[in-house]
Amino acid sequence: MLKKIICFILIVVSIFSLSACGNKSETSLLTSENKSKLFPEGSKIENLRLNSMDYSQFKDNNEGFNLVGNSKDKDESDFIYKQMKEIGLKNVEQVPITIDGWDLGDLSMTFKCDCMETGYMNVYELGVYPCDFSFKGEKYQVLYVDSLLNYNESLIGKGVLVDIDKYKEMPMESEKAKELGAKFVIFVDKESNLLIDVKLDLSINVPKDLPIFVISESTLRNIKDNLDEMNQIEVEISGRSKLKKDVESSFIVGELKGKSSSKYIYITANRDSFFNGFYGSNISISELLSIAEHLINDDYKPKYTIRFLVTTGHEWGSIDGGFNIGLKKYLETINTKKVKYALVLDGCKPIEKSVLQEFQCSDNKLIEDVSSILKGLKTTETKYLTVTSDISNSRITEAEVWSELGVKTILQAEPMTSEYYDIENSSADTASIVTNGDYINELMLNILGIIKGLK
Repeated sequence: MLKKIICFILIVVSIFSLSACGNKSETSLLTSENKSKLFPEGSKIENLRLNSMDYSQFKDNNEGFNLVGNSKDKDESDFIYKQMKEIGLKNVEQVPITIDGWDLGDLSMTFKCDCMETGYMNVYELGVYPCDFSFKGEKYQVLYVDSLLNYNESLIGKGVLVDIDKYKEMPMESEKAKELGAKFVIFVDKESNLLIDVKLDLSINVPKDLPIFVISESTLRNIKDNLDEMNQIEVEISGRSKLKKDVESSFIVGELKGKSSSKYIYITANRDSFFNGFYGSNISISELLSIAEHLINDDYKPKYTIRFLVTTGHEWGSIDGGFNIGLKKYLETINTKKVKYALVLDGCKPIEKSVLQEFQCSDNKLIEDVSSILKGLKTTETKYLTVTSDISNSRITEAEVWSELGVKTILQAEPMTSEYYDIENSSADTASIVTNGDYINELMLNILGIIKGLK
């Protein structure tokens, strides 16, 4: 009898011990004290999972924002699927989706320019709008103008470089270029935060049958210094772009099983322009995979099942126009009322030393919760801003889609550099200032802390 009592006591103690361990795993937050365990001193962006993998086979010198449905689309999807399986996520699948495709590749633009020893300047910050075209290294004369609206000479066989100030002027300027017979149009991005950066607003309604490119303002300066007496300059263009209706593509999703299947937490990243030229989707997918890998290695047991979702068709997904097309189609296949939280990763590698790291939230209560979690982490000297704004702050993000469905949504916004951003008057819901060297480590700690701190 005594042996039975002792055995019973030992069993009860064991059960309570295991229960305590499980609770600790669920509720513990990351702190500055244990971050060295998660991210050893000296960890850099290269340590993120995706950036440590060999994905060179996908680098195709593609420019622009969106590469949904391109020639390497299936290979990219297979690659991420394999990564999720290797990490140990459950129920990993490639969810089929039909979406318009944009196959873009081998694009290069080279100006004749005395600013370089070679006599030619390659344009590395180059954007392009959806259009069908094929250039095979032909050389063209490009006319530089402030505006085409009052210009009436023929542009047949030539390109034109238009120095406009606002994106809203592009439709009228490009229509006039088409009317005058221009071979292509080049616009200058003056609205980007960084002089070397190029951002495209693909919601702009521009002609679909005229090649339209965008260069940075720093590139323009070099071009203007090399114009001839006719305000012209020679350029050589190579590249192809092809739009296709109804292309078969896929989302990739994997799960970290929770104690309850009544609700889900979605963590998402998009794979638009997955590999070349733009940091956003590369970093976001790296974050997503690294977060999943850490939680699994940490034997984390969430209350609700976490679904890691890599989307497509974000900036562009329809020849007729529109954005976030892919996510909207995916959400038609699930019960969105079972989604408790959505965390949208919109990462980017910071360029300057000091950056503002933003988390934007869909409602005031969520702002308070996230602010409280971040304060508890104490990973950086943090400045908290609680000015309520529309989630995404007027940018195109998938956070808008989740939020409009009534899902509690958190957007990890692209970092803003202090040099170009008014930190004191930021509309960010909650933010912290970090240095470039610590940015990725601090970002990962903050995201992991938010995931573990959400109730």
